[in-house]
Amino acid sequence: MSTRSFAAGHLQVQRRAGAHWQLAITIAGAVCAASASIAAASAPGDPPASSKQGAPASKVRAPKDAQKAAAILEKARRSLSKVSAISYSGVVTIIADGAPRELVSGQVVLSKADAGGWKAAAVGKAVPSKPGEPEAFKLGHDGATARSLREQEQVLLERTIRKSGDLHAFFATQGARGLVAWELFDDKAFDPKGALSYEGESKVGGELVDAVAVLPADRDAGVATYYVARGSGQIVRVDRESPAGSAATETLSLVMSEINLNELAQPGQFVLTAPDGYTVRSADERKPKRERRPAPEQSDNGLLPVGSQAPDFELKDPGGNTFTLASFKDKVVLLDFWGSWCPPCRAAMPGMQRLHERFKNKPVAVVGLNFERSRDADPQAFMRQNKYTYKLLLNAETIAPKFQVSGWPTFYVLDQNGKVLWSAAGHSPAHEKEIAEVIERALASDGT
Repeated sequence: MSTRSFAAGHLQVQRRAGAHWQLAITIAGAVCAASASIAAASAPGDPPASSKQGAPASKVRAPKDAQKAAAILEKARRSLSKVSAISYSGVVTIIADGAPRELVSGQVVLSKADAGGWKAAAVGKAVPSKPGEPEAFKLGHDGATARSLREQEQVLLERTIRKSGDLHAFFATQGARGLVAWELFDDKAFDPKGALSYEGESKVGGELVDAVAVLPADRDAGVATYYVARGSGQIVRVDRESPAGSAATETLSLVMSEINLNELAQPGQFVLTAPDGYTVRSADERKPKRERRPAPEQSDNGLLPVGSQAPDFELKDPGGNTFTLASFKDKVVLLDFWGSWCPPCRAAMPGMQRLHERFKNKPVAVVGLNFERSRDADPQAFMRQNKYTYKLLLNAETIAPKFQVSGWPTFYVLDQNGKVLWSAAGHSPAHEKEIAEVIERALASDGT
């Protein structure tokens, strides 16, 4: 696409072989253009973005045919519900005072996470806004933690994601501003807070579409207009206008190409690990306390007390080899009671793999203790498919009562003599960091 058509925000859709599309979407977010700019950017034959050029659309629009608009939006929702993965190449141009310049370019992969939400990965280059800022970026989000591999600084930056806004902000501040069209994949993208309005029919790339506007309930939000293809129900264009009274004069324009739908993503691409020599840093807004309270003598989570001796066990790996607790003597041991049927278990496993890789050259053993409800389940294949390489032992339900396991997942960290250092039931994104700190202290106390 030429710079001129890119600056104008013209949207094109070309069907390619299979599920390939070429798509250009103009997105105006928090710094979107005034409606006069958006109206000028409308492609010939498209419905105008504003009924009065030069005035914010939310000031002059009134809802039209809301029932029809709701039906079209519901069709789009059903269409998007069938999309479990998407990948594309993208270029972001910022348009300010009529002068476009490229801001970001790269590749994006999104895949629905087992525990809800979306996993995301982005690799590309950004034009630095000031000297010294890195150009290249590599980002990943595994459904719980977002990471940025900053090669220039040799740092792996991590942030725990508690809500979708955390993820959007992290990607934007790490160089991928505007590269991911979050509004198309947010689970609440079609939970309108304002009135719906049918804006008429038009053509996008030769395909007949219906335009539905979501009119904001207050002046702090702008109008969002979705262009829904008549045949497929897919959204092929999104216009986001500035809030009423906004003085912003910038537009972010994203062009997506080489789009693939529902293709299996590489499981490991959402999990970034620190190469040798890199420092891992936290980008969480909540800074850890400098002083940590001593571990309680008695657990308050229903599990074995901290300081108690873990019971011995005897389990086999998929190859038929027998392992006991004594098999891991002189090592710090992380036990993960898990099952492939358990969404929180699956959500925790990328963190277990990262801990395994982080301490692989230390006397540390990460052990997955598996329990399956179905005879057809294949935990070894599940781990192989997801590139999890830590130890797998089977039939953990036979020892779960010894460890007072009443829910899955359950975690224990044991010291070099098999005593309980830490335990938890259920998955939390904070566990990975807590476990790493416990392991580091155990190694330090042993002089390793």
